[in-house]
Amino acid sequence: MFRKIFAAAIVVLLVLSAKIAAAVPVDWSKAPRIGTKAELAHYIESERRNGETTFCVVLTNGLKTENYKDFLTLAPVPHVDISWTYYPGGTAHVTYHIKEYPGTRVANAYLRGNIDWLSRDELKLYEIAVGIVNEAKKFSSPAEKERFIYEAVCKRANFHSEDNMKNLPNFVTAIGALVDGQANCQGYADAFYMLGRMCGLNVGRIIGNDDAHSWNWIELGGKVYCVDVTKGDTLIDGVTSYVYFNAPLEIMRGEHVWQWEVMPALQEKIDGRYAYRTIEGLESASSAEDGLKLIAQKFADENAKVVRVMTPFDERFSEVNVQQAADYVVNELNARNCAVTFTVNVFECGDYLFFTGVVD
Repeated sequence: MFRKIFAAAIVVLLVLSAKIAAAVPVDWSKAPRIGTKAELAHYIESERRNGETTFCVVLTNGLKTENYKDFLTLAPVPHVDISWTYYPGGTAHVTYHIKEYPGTRVANAYLRGNIDWLSRDELKLYEIAVGIVNEAKKFSSPAEKERFIYEAVCKRANFHSEDNMKNLPNFVTAIGALVDGQANCQGYADAFYMLGRMCGLNVGRIIGNDDAHSWNWIELGGKVYCVDVTKGDTLIDGVTSYVYFNAPLEIMRGEHVWQWEVMPALQEKIDGRYAYRTIEGLESASSAEDGLKLIAQKFADENAKVVRVMTPFDERFSEVNVQQAADYVVNELNARNCAVTFTVNVFECGDYLFFTGVVD
């Protein structure tokens, strides 16, 4: 379903030029020599954080980035001009010139303490972002800050997509997400990136799913996890989801496609920083039956309105058998002499099921 939803969600305006993009001749002897995609992605991100929009590099080991797909895997941007000259032996002189997202510009301005060069719309975004960040900074731990900004984006933004995406419309940026309240996946990712950096977190962006979906990465404790705010806001109608909050590779591979080798430090297995291990109110159970029993118990004994539980996969209660999951909860409630009107949502991801019980 999400592959279809996001099929038109990424705007990419690419111009390939045979001419050298830089107005000043480049001293290629001083340009960085880069031989892997991971190194190139790290270099471009670090330069963007310095406010740079033009990058001149010498690619080695036969590394190529001739087209928009090659570049977007490394650095999600709304527009890029690329010029290149290849030489025998697998080296190339390449110049990239990008148009930047408002979220990057606002984060850079905030961290430098200079907003003079922001546009009128970016100043509106800046004002809202500072308010969110000031509240987030009241929390002591990075994980608490991260959760606050994740939920802030979900509260302000509603998913929006349309085919006409010329000239970088607001909804593909943080302006759409936080100012207008309408954003596609790019807008969600731009907002989370901006707020995360303003909070002092090390975050970045990813475009995957055949250039049709955007999400974020975050570094916590020396490990890298993925955060998909868009799906957190749309996966289960009316209830913020945390299925892709600090998700490792084993979770991400369920619905996300990307060249994962670009980020070799990405955590492979669920650990203590995954949402269902760390956030109060998110539960895990050793079996699907135990998870459904937990939903019933919290409805009956704690008057809970929303219960989220992660369990190992069990085909009896999978997405196609959601009614069986609901019936199981009903039977558990009957055994407790408790009548509750509720719905149960089920989401499959790899070897796991995610149940969300919501009292009507």
